[in-house]
Amino acid sequence: MDILGIDSVRLAVGDLDAAVVHYGGALGLPLRLRQDEAGTAVFSAGPDTRGIIVRIGTPGGSGFVTRVWLEVADARAAGEEVRSRGASHVSAPIQTDTGWIVEVADPWGNVAGLTDYSRRPELRRPGPRSQDAPAASESEHPHPPAIPEALLTEALETLSTREQEMLRYRFGLKDGAPHTLDETGRAFRVTRERVRQVETKLIRQLQQPE
Repeated sequence: MDILGIDSVRLAVGDLDAAVVHYGGALGLPLRLRQDEAGTAVFSAGPDTRGIIVRIGTPGGSGFVTRVWLEVADARAAGEEVRSRGASHVSAPIQTDTGWIVEVADPWGNVAGLTDYSRRPELRRPGPRSQDAPAASESEHPHPPAIPEALLTEALETLSTREQEMLRYRFGLKDGAPHTLDETGRAFRVTRERVRQVETKLIRQLQQPE
């Protein structure tokens, strides 16, 4: 999923670790900065330096934005990708005058809308591929989602021994270097889709409320 860009926005979240799992894991946004003492994390969105700022606070409280739009080449494909990564609150595609929108809610009700301009291509931002191009390849997303190691280690204990070993390899806990889905599949003699399924299972476990 290629994010074509947004302006900076700030979202209130109830837990910084869970926010990193949701925005860095399910939505796949690169984590640019994390300041635990300030209760803040910043995620990139596309090639722009601007991005999403999450901060510990009360959703809907004064000064906070609870909705942001991320422009993508194909909103429907992006919605399916986000769902496969473990996001549990993904809307059905909504057609608009300019294209399609898919809404993705985090555990605190903040909504990230994935929107495209498939019906008005002249309004679309330039991006690395057109709306009709195939979904992102493995080479475009070589690394697993960013998840704090302490949370990852705890969540791994909920999986079978083989699944734990598979994801320890995938996330680089065995040799210090994360591995692609294909590399992990070859190492454990399973398909890359099976590795993705186990990873999605782990992310959903992390997203479960206390």
